[in-house]
Amino acid sequence: MNNNNLCGEHQVVEQQEQNSSFSHDLLVDDDEFSFRSSYIDDEEVAMLFERENMHLPREDYLMRLQNGDLDPTHRRDSIDWIAKVIDYYDFGPSTAYLSANYLDRFVSVNQLPADPWVMQLLAVTCLSLAAKVDETRRPPSLYLQVCEPKFTFQATTIKRMELLVLSTLNWRMASVTPFSFIEYFLIKINGHKPSRTLISTSVQLILSSIRGTEFLNLKPSEIAAAIAIYVSSGGTLAVDYASAISCFIQHEKLLKCLEMIQEVPIGYGFLQNESSSLSSVTQSPNGVLDAACSFNY
Repeated sequence: MNNNNLCGEHQVVEQQEQNSSFSHDLLVDDDEFSFRSSYIDDEEVAMLFERENMHLPREDYLMRLQNGDLDPTHRRDSIDWIAKVIDYYDFGPSTAYLSANYLDRFVSVNQLPADPWVMQLLAVTCLSLAAKVDETRRPPSLYLQVCEPKFTFQATTIKRMELLVLSTLNWRMASVTPFSFIEYFLIKINGHKPSRTLISTSVQLILSSIRGTEFLNLKPSEIAAAIAIYVSSGGTLAVDYASAISCFIQHEKLLKCLEMIQEVPIGYGFLQNESSSLSSVTQSPNGVLDAACSFNY
């Protein structure tokens, strides 16, 4: 790929206030959460168990974050920014989770360049793809670059990065997430359709778990099962509730996840560091897609 041909097409545009005719007010839902839950039966959940392994980061991803092979601050900063945009456009919880899932899966199978703009490009790309999968109303990808991103990119750059992410993830974008299981487990534990309070609290905890790297070595079903037990028992480690779903999840995994959930602050959204600042310095790296295409698979 020719760097010179890319310089003009893929320069980072100057960071400035985006003036768009698209209003995020159009996205406001009357419900507190726009998570669209629907009951699934035993046969459907069995299929989800089979599929969830296809939508996980590589097994050594958490270890690489912990031992310094990958910089965890890059992931944190990207997810912090995604959280702000999710809130700005009032996107649904599933879009938030999918964005982080795509980002983690992509990073886990690539050796990314150290340039800070790479993660910003990946963040806006994963958010754009997630919105296309899950949102019925969304702005063009160019206008997702709000809330003081470190860098902003032209639409053509984002589009080409989308194709790279799609190819890397084998076009498996309908990821199985904890939202896929949560209502099923709540019904199994409580014996009836869960209340709005149980659903809302479960959604809050799922979103809050996104930022924690310690959850990266757990499957969506394990996170959902532990959260279902936790909210059903009133925020305790009442493992007695586990008997209702013990045939689905290993007991040791449930205990581990329950302990981790107890440390997660409950709150809508997954931005835990409100004071973290994002640099407004704009640079213009050349050959964005050249570098992207040179990632090691």
